[in-house]
Amino acid sequence: MSDHDTSRTEDLQAVSSAFALLAPGIQQQLWRMGWTHLRPIQVDAIRVVLSADRHCVIAAETAGGKTEAAFLPVLSHISDQPLGSVRAMYVGPLRALINDQFRRVEELCGYLELPVCRWHGDVGAGSKKQLVKDPGGVLLITPESLESLFVNRSAQLQRLFAGLRFVVIDELHAFLDNERGRHLQSLLGRLRHICTPERFRIVGLSATIGDITMAQRYIDVDHPDQVAVIEDRAGTKELKFRLHAYACPTTDRDDAEEKQAETEVCDQAAGDEAEDAVMTMMRMIAHDLVEHCRSHSNLVFANRKSDIEIYADQCNEICRRASQPETFLVHHGSLAKDVREDTEAEMKSGRPRTAICSSTLEMGIDIGSVKMVGQIGAPWSVASLKQRLGRSGRKDGEPRILRMYIGCDATTPHADLVNRLQTELLQAVAVSELMLEGWVEPSQPSTCDLSTLVQQCISLIAETGGLPAKPMYERLCAQGAFREIEPALFVSVLRSLGQNDIVEQTQQGELILGLRGEKVRAERDFYAAFQSSVEFSVIHSDRLIGTLPITSVPAVD
Repeated sequence: MSDHDTSRTEDLQAVSSAFALLAPGIQQQLWRMGWTHLRPIQVDAIRVVLSADRHCVIAAETAGGKTEAAFLPVLSHISDQPLGSVRAMYVGPLRALINDQFRRVEELCGYLELPVCRWHGDVGAGSKKQLVKDPGGVLLITPESLESLFVNRSAQLQRLFAGLRFVVIDELHAFLDNERGRHLQSLLGRLRHICTPERFRIVGLSATIGDITMAQRYIDVDHPDQVAVIEDRAGTKELKFRLHAYACPTTDRDDAEEKQAETEVCDQAAGDEAEDAVMTMMRMIAHDLVEHCRSHSNLVFANRKSDIEIYADQCNEICRRASQPETFLVHHGSLAKDVREDTEAEMKSGRPRTAICSSTLEMGIDIGSVKMVGQIGAPWSVASLKQRLGRSGRKDGEPRILRMYIGCDATTPHADLVNRLQTELLQAVAVSELMLEGWVEPSQPSTCDLSTLVQQCISLIAETGGLPAKPMYERLCAQGAFREIEPALFVSVLRSLGQNDIVEQTQQGELILGLRGEKVRAERDFYAAFQSSVEFSVIHSDRLIGTLPITSVPAVD
């Protein structure tokens, strides 16, 4: 027998033994869904989760089967005792991602008597009320909605989570180096005080972790080396990549400077000429987009929302002039929710469509099969580019296809060195080469995050109704997410909160919310660990089509 045959036999035996570990209901559902094999990462995850009492990180490319790698063993593990408490909790960064994963998890539970529930702002009150009344199965939730449970449903927390066994954190990289991640880490620490002595296990999922030890430390700060790491052994997909550079037509810069110095009229003319040159370059890119996106579905990312709108409009105009269907859609965070959902539905329709989008479609929201990913302008980071590239070639045997479109300033022999360097093109090349080498930016965890600590102090007081400073420090700092905060600094923070009427102390020594603290807790933005901008609503006829930040309102006319 050849080495290849021996290896294949061993792989089949590994798949068979892993499949045998799954609950009978999961086995039946996989047969019904037409699964013919398990991916190596799923085999490894089944073994680790069902055979060892360890936290774990599952790292694989987008569409590498991470969700099933986590939930096949997790659902099998909790299927013997589905009710009486939420048994597994999925935490995702986006509502749309939660909605997609809800359908996938619900399908896997086809032969299990295991309820699956979503909890976020778009979910009806009836579904939430049913979960509180009869908790069980799997809960899919955002960090902000979990915070809301602590503050507004504190009396039901024990009933909801006493028997929690697993927490699955999707897009783990999105939580490693920011306030939102520290916020989630604190909530999970507080959750451990509610659960039974049997601790819940954390399973982190990601496609773009630069430093895996950071992920291990995030999941278990006390014993990071005991967090199992399961990485995809299947190898990487074929990549087809092309970088397109476009020269911006413009006049000689020295001539332009001379013209600007002559009169204000010339200054205005030079500005108009520069703007016309940029629009000419954008039309060049739009013509290529129409050609490259013809006959199949694609995602094209742009760095600015205004560019998204302009390119979609230009591409559709080119289609109209050629008597072709207008196949270009827009998707970004300032659009109204129903407009974004219309784009997502169109992308899933099976008809050739191209969404020009921001990072809103960077994560794993289900938009159907995408053949090509485009990037207009230099990407901000290797991690972002890798995440975006992973949206294409999701089917077995399909290559990943990436086209990058970079505008370049026209230069003259007299231009200075910085302008002649073409910094955006240089950045695009550098990020591309780093991605091809397999490098991703390591996360930089936030330290001494006092703003999130203050928010958690208010939240913990709201949850408990009041408690002394010492147990608050133990729960949030000594045993919680804020290990770097020394007792003296914590006391200083509490005194400052007291001076500002955020908290006050009773005669029994308990800290309770002051009048201003109650107002802060009641604000809608209290549950989020990130700042939201003040925005105007944009309305066409009677329909809300989106929002504009107050700092970016267009000029009159």
